[in-house]
Amino acid sequence: MKRRIKEIIACLLAAIFVMQTFEPALAATGKAEPEEESCMPDVAVESTDVPVKVVKIDEHGLSVDANGIGSQESVASEGAIGTETHEIVLVLDSSGSMSGDRIRELKEACLGFASDILREDPEAKIAIVTFASDVKVYEFSGKYFTSDLVALQSAINKISSGGNTAMNAGLAKADELLYKYGTADKKFIIQMADGEPNNGQGYSGADARFNNKYESEIYNTYTAMQQTANYHVLTLGFFHSMSETSKKNAREFMKSIQNSGYIEVGSGDELTFSFSNISSFISVKPVTLNKSAMISYPGYAERLTLRFTSGYKATDKTVTWISSNPAIAKVGADG
Repeated sequence: MKRRIKEIIACLLAAIFVMQTFEPALAATGKAEPEEESCMPDVAVESTDVPVKVVKIDEHGLSVDANGIGSQESVASEGAIGTETHEIVLVLDSSGSMSGDRIRELKEACLGFASDILREDPEAKIAIVTFASDVKVYEFSGKYFTSDLVALQSAINKISSGGNTAMNAGLAKADELLYKYGTADKKFIIQMADGEPNNGQGYSGADARFNNKYESEIYNTYTAMQQTANYHVLTLGFFHSMSETSKKNAREFMKSIQNSGYIEVGSGDELTFSFSNISSFISVKPVTLNKSAMISYPGYAERLTLRFTSGYKATDKTVTWISSNPAIAKVGADG
């Protein structure tokens, strides 16, 4: 009798990449970059007695696990490689200038953001920090980060406006939360403000970065934070009622305290769209695989395709296909 199919072979490959510095810039609008792909030679299955694991790959490599999800983290272990984890701190301006429709629009945008992130990555964890004259950190059953969408929705709906703009205290609190409690592979701070800071500690030394002492202190906080932490910081200016001169100054300041993107909006609709763009940026998969598994038997061959999405930012797209166990499955001769 013919031998029955015995195993579902997990994707048995690893793509080894030389990664370059990852410094994406976001825009409120724009077309997605076209996807590129790399095809794997036919995979010949020699035996089905032992299940195949994902292979060991070099550190600084980009791996593809059995779910076809890429990871830009360094990996140097054998076995199934899972998706990278994310922690996000929303640092939100709730000062008096955000009253009325503006705070309502901000809450609507944040509700959509939380829903989008957790739909794409149910394990992502989000923290919420608001700043006005003081800073408020929302807790979820005694913790600062949560993946509970209902709890996040409840917290966001409770945000109210009033007071001055102590932005530095908000940014410092985000750093504290990620430093003390963050465990994710990738950590994000989304710093949103509707104007220039006007409260809190300031810096007016000879080397002050800005004329506004509060901006200079925030810049110092950001610079010190980046020397000790590897955060992706995005800034969002909701400049709904500023003069062109003030807007220019605020724009320069907000650009100086980010390393992963700056977005400027002037309306609630643009704010919602921008938060949606940010969620896509955080959750986008840099590479995808055309199959998540193969049902195979001795003598069977299959061609696999790795696709580079707009989320992959390195210029080097060299791919090396290898098998973790050539006795079970091997890459074709042209691989």
